[in-house]
Amino acid sequence: MNVIKKRKAFLGSKKANAVFDTLVIVFFLMAVFIASISLMPALNEVKDDIQTDESFHQNSKDLANDLTNEYNGFWDNTIVFMLALLWFFGIISAFFIDSHPVFFLIAIILLFVVFYVVALLANETVTLANEGENANYVQHYSKTLWIFEHLLEIAIIMSFSFAIVLYSKFRSG
Repeated sequence: MNVIKKRKAFLGSKKANAVFDTLVIVFFLMAVFIASISLMPALNEVKDDIQTDESFHQNSKDLANDLTNEYNGFWDNTIVFMLALLWFFGIISAFFIDSHPVFFLIAIILLFVVFYVVALLANETVTLANEGENANYVQHYSKTLWIFEHLLEIAIIMSFSFAIVLYSKFRSG
């Protein structure tokens, strides 16, 4: 049997592809963003220990300083790249799944629930990122913050692009 036709999405149904793909992308980006911000204090502490330790060569101290300075920009750009790549792969996977256009209405109804969840998650992520010690580091994540501040709009565009690809294919044979 064809492996692509056997692919099952959320809860064993391939019909909820747009819904499931959108939620997976949002959760994944949120986890990477929060993890990268949360690891920054530890990275700064290690850098400070290296800078004060006399046993390290100056090249090691410079490297630790450069790594710490480039960390935020790297993860900010990586999250933007992951969003684009996951969106692309979601569209490709939707193209290879056979579905009937009748399920488009069901997907639209389920997407409204997803949009509500996405709005809540985006607001919580921005709030969590701006609280406490994270507020010192989140200012370096300008692209990621823009994504999370506009995540509902991005999720709507992504979901409908998945749904359009999923339900607008021509049937052959």
